[in-house]
Amino acid sequence: MVRNSESVRIVALGLVLITAVFWIASCSPGTNKNSTNVNTSVNANTAGKTCDSSTDRGIEAAFNSSLSNNPVLAPQMQHINYFSINCVLSLQGWADSVTDFKSVLDIAQSTPNVVSVNFEAFWVGPDHTQRPAPGGICEPGFKQCGDFCIPEQDKCSIKSGMNSANSTNKR
Repeated sequence: MVRNSESVRIVALGLVLITAVFWIASCSPGTNKNSTNVNTSVNANTAGKTCDSSTDRGIEAAFNSSLSNNPVLAPQMQHINYFSINCVLSLQGWADSVTDFKSVLDIAQSTPNVVSVNFEAFWVGPDHTQRPAPGGICEPGFKQCGDFCIPEQDKCSIKSGMNSANSTNKR
């Protein structure tokens, strides 16, 4: 009887371990609740390359050009902030639809020299972004950037519509 009980425990433990392995394997890193099946892996052509500030500026310029030349995304640029640090392109703000969200990510991932894309602060719709209070005032520690507020230390890429007294291009 003791031996049978011990076998049942071993089988139960094995099932728990197998379930845990499958559960962990099904978690997909690099996605947020706004996106599914988004590839944020390292671009093969940039693996192992160094990234300096001029490369970051080139990434920002290329991404800006791609957004500006897209007739659907260009009107949304007042609520899409981006900056590159060490060839990681960070996105903040929102896209108007899921399709636009995925288009912005596709453009970001295909931008030359981008190693990865950080889109933890990029959403579908404006509901998740911090908005300025009437009069364009952001909470302490934030500054206005286009149609929303970003952390004071982040760079604002949005050129027009900013509260110029409250938005400096810091890194």
